[in-house]
Amino acid sequence: MTLFEKMGFKENPFSKFSAEEEVAYLEKIYVPPKYISTILNDIEGNNSRFIFGERGNGKSALMFDLIDSLREKKALVIMIDDYQFLMSSGNHLILRYLREISEKLIKEITREMILKEIKISSFEIVEREKLAFLIKNFFRTSSKKEFENFGGLTPSEKAYNVAFANILNRLIGGAVTITSDLISKAFGLPVIEEKNIYREYLPLIKKTTSEIDFTKITENELFNLLGDALEIANLIGFKNIVFFFDKVDEEREIAGKIKEETDILEPILLSNKILLDRRYSMTFLLWSKLKSEIENRGVRLDKIGHVNVNWNNTEILEIIEKRISYFSDGSASFIKLFQSPDDVDLILSLANKSPRDLIILMNKIYTQQEQINPNLGLFSRISVNQGINEFLIHYNFKAKYPTQEGSKQDIRTTILRLKKIGKSDFKIKDISNVYKIEDNKSRNYARIMKNLGVVSEKEDTLGTEKEYVICDPKIKFVVEKGLDLS
Repeated sequence: MTLFEKMGFKENPFSKFSAEEEVAYLEKIYVPPKYISTILNDIEGNNSRFIFGERGNGKSALMFDLIDSLREKKALVIMIDDYQFLMSSGNHLILRYLREISEKLIKEITREMILKEIKISSFEIVEREKLAFLIKNFFRTSSKKEFENFGGLTPSEKAYNVAFANILNRLIGGAVTITSDLISKAFGLPVIEEKNIYREYLPLIKKTTSEIDFTKITENELFNLLGDALEIANLIGFKNIVFFFDKVDEEREIAGKIKEETDILEPILLSNKILLDRRYSMTFLLWSKLKSEIENRGVRLDKIGHVNVNWNNTEILEIIEKRISYFSDGSASFIKLFQSPDDVDLILSLANKSPRDLIILMNKIYTQQEQINPNLGLFSRISVNQGINEFLIHYNFKAKYPTQEGSKQDIRTTILRLKKIGKSDFKIKDISNVYKIEDNKSRNYARIMKNLGVVSEKEDTLGTEKEYVICDPKIKFVVEKGLDLS
C-alpha cells in the first residue's frame, strides 16, 4: 500500500504545484479571495483591472475562476500568455500589442461563429466586407488541431472542443491547415479585391495584394481596426469582451527582471485610450514586485482599479484543508496528518502565506516520509524536519528577491552575510564585530538587507542604535539552523 493510500488519499495531494496542472479539478479545491465578487462585477462591466500577487499566491487560479464565471455569463474571453511577439528588436511595441490583440480576437470570433453556426446572411453588406477584410489581415494560419484546441483541460472545455471539431469538420472537410481564405470561403464572405473593400480601409492596403501595409499603419488606424473587430463580436452576441494578460514574469528572456518586464508592459499600461475604453476589459495578472516600478513609470493605479492576491494563515489553512478533503473524499484533516500536531504551526510559518510554497514544502515532507516509513500513515517529526531542510536548501530565493547575481545586493550574498552574523535580530555593532569593518560600512550592509525586504527595523529599539530583525521566516530558519543553500 502506498503512503497516500495509507493516509486515506486517492492520490498524492502534494504532487502538483500550479493551477495549470490542476485545472481539471480546480473548482473542487479552490478557495476564492473575499473580493472576487467585486472584481468579477468590474470586469463584467468592461472595466480594465490589475491583479497583483507574489509568485505562487494564486493569480492563475483566480484567473481560471474568473474565466469560468465569465464564460457562464456568455462573455468572450481571450487569453494572452505568450509574449514572443514583443521580444524581437525594434520599437512600436504598442502596434505589436494592438496587432496581437486583434489577431487573438479574430480567432475567437471565427471559432464562435463556427460553433454557433452563424449565417452571414443576417449581416449588412458593410459588415460582411469588414469581416472579410479583418479575417484576411488578422487571421493567423494554424493547423487544424491548433485551431480546434480551446484548452481542453476542464470538462466544459473538452465538451466544447468535441462540439467545435464536429462542426468544423462539416464546414471545411479534410483540410489540415486553416487559412484566412479557407475561413472566408466557409463563411461565404466576399472575395477581398480593391473594388469591394470597405472604403475606409482603402488607405491602409497594399494595392497589389489588398492587404494591410503593417510597416506604415499608425496606432490610431490599428486601434480603429480593433474597434471594427469588437463591433463584429457585439454583432454575434458578445457584449462583455475580456482580455487576460498572464505570465509576463515567465517569459524566458525577461523572467525575474523587474525593469525588463516593466519595459514591455509600459506602452500598453500608459495608454489610457486603450485601458479606459469601455468596449472591453483588459485584466493584467502581474507579479507584485512590478507594482512600485510601474507606478514610478507613471501608470495611474488610482484611475484603474487593482487588487492584491494575498492570504493570512487562517485562509491558508482553509486552502490546504479543502485540498485534503478533496483528495481524501472528506475523510482526512491536515492537522491529523502529523504525528506531532505542533509541526503545523512551523510549516504554516515557513510557507509564509504562499499556497504554492506550502504545497512544495508538503511535497518534500511527503517524499521524506515515503523513504523513511511509508507504512506509518502519518508524517513523523523526522520526516518533517528533513523535509523542511530539503525545502529550504533548494528554495529559489532569487525568484522571490530578484537581484543581479554576484552583486553586493544579490540575495544569496545577503543570506550568507546573515548566516555569518548568526542572529535573527542584530545591531550595527554586530555586523561591525563579525566583519571587522567600520560602522558606516555596516550600515550600508543593513540598508541593502532592508531594501531587499529581508530585514526590518525593530520599532521598539531603545537608544539611538538601530536594531534589525529578519522578517522572512524562511531566511530566519536558514540563519538560526545554519543551513547551507544548494
